[in-house]
Amino acid sequence: MDVRIKDKITELTGIGVRRVSEMRRHLRHFVETVLFDGSPLPAQSDARFWPSSRAIINCMYRTAVSLRCDTHCIYYTSCYLTHYK
Repeated sequence: MDVRIKDKITELTGIGVRRVSEMRRHLRHFVETVLFDGSPLPAQSDARFWPSSRAIINCMYRTAVSLRCDTHCIYYTSCYLTHYK
C-alpha cells in the first residue's frame, strides 16, 4: 500500500471514519483528485492504490489502537502532573 494512502487512512480514522465502505469512497476521491489529477488512473487490480477491504481494516485498526494509547498516555500524564505538583 502506498504511504500516502496509509497516511490518508490514518487521517480519516482520526476524524471518525469507521466503515470500510465510507473509507473506500474517501480513498477513491483522494486517488482520483489528488494523486492522479489529470493523469490516467492505475488499474483497479493495483493494490498499491486500491487496497483490499482487509488491508483497510487492518490499517484502521492499527490507527485506532495507537490513538487510544496516545489518549490514555496524555490523560494519565496530565492526572499525574495535577496530583503530584
